Formats: sequence, C-alpha cells, structure tokens
Amino acid sequence: MKSPVVKRSIVVAGHKTSVSLEDAFWKALKDIAILRQVTLSDLVASIDGERRHGNLSSGIRLFVLDYYQTRSNGHAEPATAPAPREMLRELMQDNKHMAAAMRKAHKLCDDHEDSGTAGLLETFIDETERRTWFLFEASRQEGSNAA
Repeated sequence: MKSPVVKRSIVVAGHKTSVSLEDAFWKALKDIAILRQVTLSDLVASIDGERRHGNLSSGIRLFVLDYYQTRSNGHAEPATAPAPREMLRELMQDNKHMAAAMRKAHKLCDDHEDSGTAGLLETFIDETERRTWFLFEASRQEGSNAA
C-alpha cells in the first residue's frame, strides 16, 4: 500500500533538506507562498526559523493548520468578511502589483526583442490599469451611492 506521505526535497537557507508531507499539506503550503508572494523556500525557511520543537515536517503541518484556523477564527464558519470598501481596496492593490509585474515582463520582452509577447502584455497591462481605476472609483464612491 502506498503511503499518503511523500518525501520532498527543498532548499532552505541555502541547504538542501527534505520534508515528508501529505499532498494536501504540500499544496496548501504552495498556495500560502503564492498568496504571500514569497518563494516556497523562503516560506519554509521562515517556518523553520520560528518553530520551537519537533521536526520541520511537523512544523510545516502546524503552520498550515494555524494559517487556515486563523483565517476561519478557529471555527467551522469562515471569519467575518472585510467591509466592501476594504475588499475593493485590496483588489485595487492586487491589480497594481499585477500591472507592475507585467511591466517588468514587458521590459524583459523588449530586451529580448519579443514583440509578440510584448504586444499581448500591453493589452493585459491596459486592462489591468482600467480595472485598477474602476476599483479606485468604486472604493471611493462606495457608501455614497445608496439609492
């Protein structure tokens, strides 16, 4: 019978190590790294630096568990949603970050004379900037449009 725990290699603080995790914990860990906009190695290094006892695999499991419990207030029901204005502002910030990342990719395309990809990125950047402006206006006017 195949074990649900899979041994995975990862570089932590410049040293190759391995952790044994179930697929669900590994996927959750990668999702958290993406949400925090950090590399998986950096996230695991911070977990490793903060754990008080136990092995790294256990520390990762506890970190993932704590992350999702915190997001749900430790109960089965999700935490109260942020106010609509805060949600709009968060989306606006996410779009600003996305536009900045696409501008960097566009510069890379220009540097390598990839006009096809650069052209697509220009379209995506324009759409993202329009969406950012819309979110800015919506967050500014939210609450004052009550009909």
